[in-house]
Amino acid sequence: MRRWPRTGDNDPFHAGSVELADELRRESGLDIILGFNEFCSPSLAEALDRAALSASRIIVITPMMTRGGEHSAVDIPEAIRAAREKHSGKEFAYAWPFPTRDIARFLSGQISRFV
Repeated sequence: MRRWPRTGDNDPFHAGSVELADELRRESGLDIILGFNEFCSPSLAEALDRAALSASRIIVITPMMTRGGEHSAVDIPEAIRAAREKHSGKEFAYAWPFPTRDIARFLSGQISRFV
């Protein structure tokens, strides 16, 4: 299932993730490597391995914005722990959770576009 050919029509989540990664790349000027917990490719472990091959000393991992859920709280930290063991010369930073106030400001800006 991970290697299934995805399009915006058959997998809008994947397409939206790719679009967000492209925008983040443009906005930050950084190399953005997309990884998925399940169903899509590359897996988080594959993405972390790819990042470890880069010249970057620090690899920053960020999940979706909201707190809660097993992926952010358990699965991603476990994948990072495994990557740290495998790639001891790299620093892996988990940029989560996001400050609630920052999320509220972002959402407030979005709401203000419509009122």
